[in-house]
Amino acid sequence: MPSEYGDHLDFRDARITGFTAKEERYYPRPPREASASLPGAPAVFLGRDHELDQVMRVLDPNAVDTGTEARDPYLAVCVVSGREGLGKSALALRAAHQAVANNWFPGGVFYLDLHRPGTEPLSDDQAVRILLSYLGVVDDEISGLTTAWDGHYHTCLAQRPGPALLLLDNAVQAEQIERLRPGVAHHRVLVTSRSGLADLEAHAILLRPLSTSDSLSLLVTLLSMGVDGENRTVQEPDAASSLVDLCEGVPLNIRRAAAGLRQRRDVTIAEYVKLLVENRAAYEARLRAEVPATRTGWLQRLGGPRLWRRGQ
Repeated sequence: MPSEYGDHLDFRDARITGFTAKEERYYPRPPREASASLPGAPAVFLGRDHELDQVMRVLDPNAVDTGTEARDPYLAVCVVSGREGLGKSALALRAAHQAVANNWFPGGVFYLDLHRPGTEPLSDDQAVRILLSYLGVVDDEISGLTTAWDGHYHTCLAQRPGPALLLLDNAVQAEQIERLRPGVAHHRVLVTSRSGLADLEAHAILLRPLSTSDSLSLLVTLLSMGVDGENRTVQEPDAASSLVDLCEGVPLNIRRAAAGLRQRRDVTIAEYVKLLVENRAAYEARLRAEVPATRTGWLQRLGGPRLWRRGQ
């Protein structure tokens, strides 16, 4: 039985039985310490210094107090857009890891891929549920929240012990981001999307193909990285230039080409370019004939899928 203690009853040693009324209300637990769910950034990152500077200016949480343009509310969200292969995710991850190194986000850094290749995009509810789990709400608690998920999500974000960063990769439409946008001004959202998400009020950065010189630097770096005696780009400068021209400034193409060459040290760059051209011509011929591919080409067998063309 409870004992009397001053002007109230002391239940500390009491045994409670029976039913108690329960009101469906969620009281967020104290915020966790800063956490990061980021994938690793690419080891080699070249040719995007200007774009990286742009992203970092938007992410800087101290910019709110410095009188810079980041004082405008819409600049709390940054969208990096561009067609496939241009390195949107690579740029975003590089910026996020640099922000972590700068200790900009003690409230945490949370990564969410909204549309993995070969899968359906995450629904809005799935995205909110995953972010709630990142914010310390366990699965049983989430399942018990039958209503007002958004309110719980924004409350948990508001209770973070400092600015937080959301990196939302591969967004499909603006509505996804609007629902996840924090309600606290010092938080930041970094988004990647193939479309520009024009309906979203945000700072927009459009990625374009790399310059020829940056493309060549990326190829040389990737090809020589960790490989003793690799000097094909020095011996075949013209062939190396032809290869980067064929890649059309698309970093994904350059990475795939470098991977194929690294796997076959006995193949010259000129031979590789010739076979790559033949492979692409055969692929496009099959597309025109609408005939399914019955065998993979030489480059595919070496792990180098076809190159992305301009306009795709």
